[in-house]
Amino acid sequence: MVPPALRHVLVTHAAWLSGSPQGARADLSGVTFSGMRLESANLKQANLRSATFLESDLSNADLSGAILEDADFERATLSGADLSGANLSRARLAMTWIVNASFSESVLHSVNFQKAHLRQSRFIEAAIQESNFRGADARHATFHQARVFDSDFSDACLDEAVFYGARLQLCRFHAASAADVNFTSAKLETCDFTLADLARGKFGRAQLSNSSLHTATLNDA
Repeated sequence: MVPPALRHVLVTHAAWLSGSPQGARADLSGVTFSGMRLESANLKQANLRSATFLESDLSNADLSGAILEDADFERATLSGADLSGANLSRARLAMTWIVNASFSESVLHSVNFQKAHLRQSRFIEAAIQESNFRGADARHATFHQARVFDSDFSDACLDEAVFYGARLQLCRFHAASAADVNFTSAKLETCDFTLADLARGKFGRAQLSNSSLHTATLNDA
């Protein structure tokens, strides 16, 4: 159940998005939404800084352009959610269910995605820095043209993930499962693929300066 006060905020926020003078941008910074069902909620461009969504259901919610710095989404459900253009700096999404979500053009600085379910999620042109993807399931995820700096994908599942034209610096893929991964035209500078499974990986026109493929599996790459 959505509390009446929150329902009112969502209504006035929708009016604000439509340009109505009776509308007001949602400011829910620091509010706790733990365990709530907010499927398909329209929180586009809302201020949700430091909000807590522990175990909440935000399936198919519109969070595009939202301020989500320091927000806590651990064990929440964000499948199909639109977080494109959002600022998620220092957000916590460990063990979160985020299948088929969009993070395109979002800001992801120091975000914790450890053991998150990111299958088929899109990080197109995202700015990712010092983020933790250790043990995440990111099969079929797309990182086209993303800029990724000093981030950790160790032990993650990246089978058939696509990094077409992405730029990655100082990233770690230690023991990652990345069969059929696509790094076509990517720039991989000082990245560590030690013990990674890169079978059938595509590296056409990629640049791998100062990167390590020590003991990586490269069958049919």
